[in-house]
Amino acid sequence: MFYQSKTIILSIKPVFVQEIYNKNKLVELRKKIGKKFISGNKIIIYSTSPVKAITGQALIAKIERVSVDNIIGQHLENACIDEKACRAYFNGSDFGFLIWLEDVFEFENALPLLELKSINFFAPQSFAYASDTLIKKVNEKCLL
Repeated sequence: MFYQSKTIILSIKPVFVQEIYNKNKLVELRKKIGKKFISGNKIIIYSTSPVKAITGQALIAKIERVSVDNIIGQHLENACIDEKACRAYFNGSDFGFLIWLEDVFEFENALPLLELKSINFFAPQSFAYASDTLIKKVNEKCLL
């Protein structure tokens, strides 16, 4: 079960979502994170266009704030990204955040955006915190 105070919705491109489920991508890169990004908190994975659905979940194993040079030097493989794409993403930033994932689980039944709109859900640009209504919907439809 999810609990609102600890549940984060992360929007991730489908190519990276698949790498997460295949256990190739162990870390998600972000320029900014929120206060609830702490070890043990849950993440709902929203796969962006063209999938446009909640497809799974994970736990945050740990969060690290590191230099972009450190990311490029040590974490490209774990992030399933090349140096050029990493530099483009972090353009103008000296630091980034590593969100290490664990207990990754792909839902058997994805929850499409069309259905999510019925509960006033809008896909976050980067991340958002889950409402009680969304948590209930995910528990009912995805965690059977």
